[in-house]
Amino acid sequence: MRARCLLRLVVGCFCAAALPGAVLGQAAQAEAGAAITPAEKASLRPVVEIDLKKLLASMDNSSTPSQTGLDAEFAKCTFSRIDLGALGSAVLVDETDFSGATNQAMLDVYIRAGRSWRRIAEGEGFGPRVVANAGSVPDLVFGWTGGVCSASYTLLRYQRGEYVAAGCDREVSDPQGNGDDCSIAACESPAKLPTFPDPWPAAADRNPAPATIANGPGPCTPNPVLDPATATVAPGGSVTLEIAMRFAGTCPSPGQGTDGAWTTSDPANTSVTGGVVTCLHPTPSPAIVRYTGSWMGKPFLPAAVTCQ
Repeated sequence: MRARCLLRLVVGCFCAAALPGAVLGQAAQAEAGAAITPAEKASLRPVVEIDLKKLLASMDNSSTPSQTGLDAEFAKCTFSRIDLGALGSAVLVDETDFSGATNQAMLDVYIRAGRSWRRIAEGEGFGPRVVANAGSVPDLVFGWTGGVCSASYTLLRYQRGEYVAAGCDREVSDPQGNGDDCSIAACESPAKLPTFPDPWPAAADRNPAPATIANGPGPCTPNPVLDPATATVAPGGSVTLEIAMRFAGTCPSPGQGTDGAWTTSDPANTSVTGGVVTCLHPTPSPAIVRYTGSWMGKPFLPAAVTCQ
């Protein structure tokens, strides 16, 4: 995963003082659910693929990701608009499986540069929040969660053509031991960045969540799957399957789902716990791994794991 000056948090567990700059309203926040046009997506692709190559290389320890891998990662990306004041409309590219996890692999922001695009903010985790300041271009706040009272947040400010870190907060548990109450402390790394109040407002009416999320035109078409759909693992090895809430069209946010259990069709040669499939022995045929939960009323498509 790309190293970032980013932070850790669980949304809603932070109790803080008043924000110095108002959090922008829902319409200005990200034109929530507003899809970009097919022409915009096509013109963005060469620029986004450069960043996806870096992401894949860091995840797979490979400097030359295959085009097949790039195509698969690009297909996971969602694109939404963000109003950045004097900069105008930008596009947030979110590389995610919609697995329900808070942290995402890539949250990068791009603006037009002639007929192409350029990246002005690079992030991962969750966010960004768009926060007004005294200037004409708002700040962005990204977060990263490691659990209750172990979140961190980075405040990015637009300077000389790009967003750079201007503040960093981390959550710490209340020393009095008051349950999930958290307080804010300076980040240990990067050092010397100032803290800032109220990094992630908890009050829903101050920054309402989008009612929908879009991935292309048309009605909501859920397609929950296990990812990867196929895997080949040596005996003694393992592969981690993710529950991926994929969809097309415009769907409610958040979508409703049900929890489930993990099963394998070949318990003699494979085991599965929490999505981690372990190959005990070679399999005569692929083991079919299922997650019995559902999302938006649809079951998850299974995965096939071959041990050889």
